[in-house]
Amino acid sequence: MEPSNQSCSWPEVDYGQVLNVFFMLFLSVAITLGNAVSLTIFLGSRHFRTPQGYLKASLATADLSVGVLVIPYSIYTETETLLAGREGVKVD
Repeated sequence: MEPSNQSCSWPEVDYGQVLNVFFMLFLSVAITLGNAVSLTIFLGSRHFRTPQGYLKASLATADLSVGVLVIPYSIYTETETLLAGREGVKVD
């Protein structure tokens, strides 16, 4: 028997998309940790119990929700698109 001359070809990977997913993952972790620390300081200190302190805490809470909810969903959709492109299957 002669060995077959067929080569296993892998689909090309878009390294830009992979880098984008890793950047979004890093961004999500940084946003979550940074705003959790900010909220701990704003709400844990008597010095920040002013209208300005509560405004900052409100903004940190909104930003924290982006880091916890929005960016992970974007990572999920980007990863799903990346994997669907590798398989050649359209995901609805």
